[in-house]
Amino acid sequence: MKNNIFAGVRASCKKYFSNRYFFWWQMVSLIFIFVVGVSTSWQYRIETAVQQLSQRQQTLVNLAINSITRQGVETALHAAELRESSVVIQFMEQRTERAGDDVTAIFGHALATYSRFDYINIVDATGIEIIRVNTGIKDALPLRSVERKDWSETVIFTKAVELSDNQFMINSVAPLSGKSVAVLDATPVYQVVTPIAISGKRYGYLIYNLKSQVFGKGVAAATSNWPIKSLQPEVDVYTVDGVWSIRGGSEQFNWVPLPSDAEVRKNFLEPVAHLSSERISERWMQFVYVFGRKAPENSDITAFEWPQLPDGLELISGINESVPVVLRVNYEGILASIRLSARDRWVELAAAILAGVICAYGFNWLTVWTATRRRESLELNDIGNRDFLTGIMSRKAFLAYASSNFISSPELPRPCATLILNVDFFREVNDNYGHLAGDTVLKKMTEVAQIGFREHDRIARWGGDEFVLLLTNVESSQILGVAERIRRRVAQMQYKIEEAVNIQVTASIGAASIRGGSDMDAISVMDSIRTADKALYRAKKGGGNRVAMISEDPGSSAYGLSITSDVS
Repeated sequence: MKNNIFAGVRASCKKYFSNRYFFWWQMVSLIFIFVVGVSTSWQYRIETAVQQLSQRQQTLVNLAINSITRQGVETALHAAELRESSVVIQFMEQRTERAGDDVTAIFGHALATYSRFDYINIVDATGIEIIRVNTGIKDALPLRSVERKDWSETVIFTKAVELSDNQFMINSVAPLSGKSVAVLDATPVYQVVTPIAISGKRYGYLIYNLKSQVFGKGVAAATSNWPIKSLQPEVDVYTVDGVWSIRGGSEQFNWVPLPSDAEVRKNFLEPVAHLSSERISERWMQFVYVFGRKAPENSDITAFEWPQLPDGLELISGINESVPVVLRVNYEGILASIRLSARDRWVELAAAILAGVICAYGFNWLTVWTATRRRESLELNDIGNRDFLTGIMSRKAFLAYASSNFISSPELPRPCATLILNVDFFREVNDNYGHLAGDTVLKKMTEVAQIGFREHDRIARWGGDEFVLLLTNVESSQILGVAERIRRRVAQMQYKIEEAVNIQVTASIGAASIRGGSDMDAISVMDSIRTADKALYRAKKGGGNRVAMISEDPGSSAYGLSITSDVS
């Protein structure tokens, strides 16, 4: 019994699934498409985030580099004009107090005009400061002052000595209190230095001190639309003494000095392909940019060239040449913010499967509904064009066919003939054997009448027990023979109406030919039907079970005559 139960279950499942094979195949396909789509969207989110990061980091780094280079270029051009002025040349040659006052006035005007200048000073060839003008202070240091600063031991003076007369060097310096300690909320300071040479003799150096608040504001503006506010990037600008760092969304820099130990310091800066693990961890995405030299091979480091100055002047960088700018992005944090958890992924997969099932059922319902509507439409059309009892054409369908499909098709065979068939004494069949017996006779008789039909031959129920036949490719001389064969088949047929009761019926047929050729039209078809009906009347009047024909074809030998075929 247990085996019978399982066998029944298996048979039921097999029947259920086999009858719905297309539906289940469609459901599985849709679920697969939805799941693949969801899985692809996970990867697309990550790729889109990485692409956005690349675009944003490029904007930030360009901003950082352009800010530094723009300030350097503008300052270099100003310094080139200032050092060639007659006032500066006179002061460097004579060192008089009056000449110093003139230089002070020029420097004060420059500081008032350019807000990025913090102070301008001149040091002599030995590195001793001989004049300085600060922002808001209009006094020059006297030549005999004991407060003159000694620049000879500074990095910038050491590098300045190596400059040629047409070169300008931009360099970043540490905050006053930040040479060995970290400084928060500090303002980056850059210096531009160039030699002062007169007639080939170097008298000293012109030094500009630049404030860089513009850089901080630019970074803040560039990161204002960063995708995730809590995961802003960081920009590091490396110098020979330390690193200026700024976090996106902030305008304040932090200063971090380089390690004092030489070996640690070397590892901190070199090689540029992988920076110190103390500053760059695996969870960070870093973008490294260098100035004025080729980027290392097989690395993601980008090299930038300093802009060209006119008249053979050259701007070079005293900023650390190994790693001047690094953009760091919390890659792991950003991915974590867009990467779905295991629970969310299962939810999306479940939603994809559910969507596939719903779509499959919806598509299946739509398919069934469309097929049902189409079938109902065909059935309604068939009801109007088919006789419900015999299944042959209705009178309406026959006339439509004869007047459009048939007449408008010049390739159809011609000439043609029209026959009207009427069952003799059909009322007696209904009275003696019942209407069901009469229906059986009519259905069987239509089958017999269609024996030998060709492609374009048609039969229709004209009304009651009368049928009209349209025969193609039949000459007038052949019509009587064709009609006679139909009459004989009807008369010889045994019609079984009950288990042991068979009856025979006869039929009368009226025939007429249709004018062929290009003159054939709907009127000629209706005329032939009227003529055939007249011939049927003659056959019935003659006692039935016979064929009568009236020909209206001028080429027929029976034109204008009534020809009757009498059969006993």
